[in-house]
Amino acid sequence: MNFIKDAINKMALKQLHYYAQHPEKVTARDEKTLEKLYGLLCRSLGISESAKWCIDWTVEKFKDRDAYNAHKPYETCVAPQNVVLDNGANALLKIIGGIDNTTPFDANNAYIGVGKDTTPENATQTKLLDTAAFYKKVESGYPQVSGRTIVYKATFDTSEANFAWNEFAIANGTGVGGITLNRKVQNLGTKTTGIWSLQITISVTSNT
Repeated sequence: MNFIKDAINKMALKQLHYYAQHPEKVTARDEKTLEKLYGLLCRSLGISESAKWCIDWTVEKFKDRDAYNAHKPYETCVAPQNVVLDNGANALLKIIGGIDNTTPFDANNAYIGVGKDTTPENATQTKLLDTAAFYKKVESGYPQVSGRTIVYKATFDTSEANFAWNEFAIANGTGVGGITLNRKVQNLGTKTTGIWSLQITISVTSNT
C-alpha cells in the first residue's frame, strides 16, 4: 500500500508544481481544493493559524471614453497572485510599526505601474524591470478597504501606456525613494488605444 501512497503524493506534488508555474490555469474549484489542503497541512504541522495573501489583478478594456463611462468593456482579463517583493514586505512591516515615517500605499501616494518586461518575478527585485514602465496614480476614492480586503484601481487613458502589458505592480511613488510592493508577470494584451483600467484586490485570509 505504501507504493500507492507514494504514487499519489508524487501526483499531488506534480500538480502543485504545475499550478505554481501556471497560476492562470487554477480554477475556482481548484482554489477551494487547494485551500482545504493548505488548512490540513497547517494542522498537521501544528500551526494553529496562518495568514495567506490572496491577489486578483483585473484589467477591463474599453474602446473609448463613451464605452468607459457606460462601463461596457470589450474584454476583461484576470491575473491571479503575484510576488511580494522584499522591499515591499519590509515597507509594510514598517508602516504597521510606525517606523521611519515610511510612505503608505494610500490615496495620496499609491500608483499602479505597467511595463513590457517578461522576466519572471523574484522577491529580490525592487521595481518593474521595464525602464520605460508607466505609472498611474490610483483613482479618487481608492484604495477601498472592506473587512480583510483592500482594492486599488488606476485607469490608463487613450494616450497612456500604449504597449504590451506584461508586468504590473503597486508602488508608493514613481521616482527615487518610491517602494514597489509587489510584481506580477503575465501578458494582458497590447494596448494601442482606448481606455484600460487595472484593479488589484488584496485579501488576507486565515487558515485555522
